[in-house]
Amino acid sequence: MPDDLSQISTNLFAHCIEVLFHNNQIETFSPGEGWVEESVTGLFCRAEDEVAAAALDELGRRGSAAREWFRTHGPPWAQPLPTSYAACRELEGVGGRMGLLGIYVRALYGSVYDYTKHALPYDFFCGVMALRGTAYLLRRDPDLQREFPPKRIPGLVSETEQWALYHSAAREAEKAADRDLQAKLREMFE
Repeated sequence: MPDDLSQISTNLFAHCIEVLFHNNQIETFSPGEGWVEESVTGLFCRAEDEVAAAALDELGRRGSAAREWFRTHGPPWAQPLPTSYAACRELEGVGGRMGLLGIYVRALYGSVYDYTKHALPYDFFCGVMALRGTAYLLRRDPDLQREFPPKRIPGLVSETEQWALYHSAAREAEKAADRDLQAKLREMFE
């Protein structure tokens, strides 16, 4: 039961962060005066927005915990774990080891720093090398193939596959909600 509760809590927190982004309570940049930057994640919220500030504080705490965990479990060449939005952006499209690190950091960032959801870094890198959706230059780099031999990891999918799965599940949820609404309307008018 505690694992289930922990998972529910993590999922709810991730949803909370998404909602705050959607409502423009959290930003990846400072839109102007009155916005405060959270130091670990590099994200911004309005100074008076206590809910967004509390969420960013928790996200920063999780980012710091992930960095500590990575210090022990991550490769020496990747230290310290980048945790800010800006650092994640800098690694996008970079080749070599740092490109693999960028994919790992983006995945970790996307899971609101829940490092328990991810394979160990070496295994994750090998899994990314096996994904068809991984950039060709990374996947076909002979040095990376030697260091991180491609190996499928159950549950690891490319960003494109993840996007498709998310949107198909969302569409199915919309259809189910529409069916429920139609049934309720029929009941009301019968």
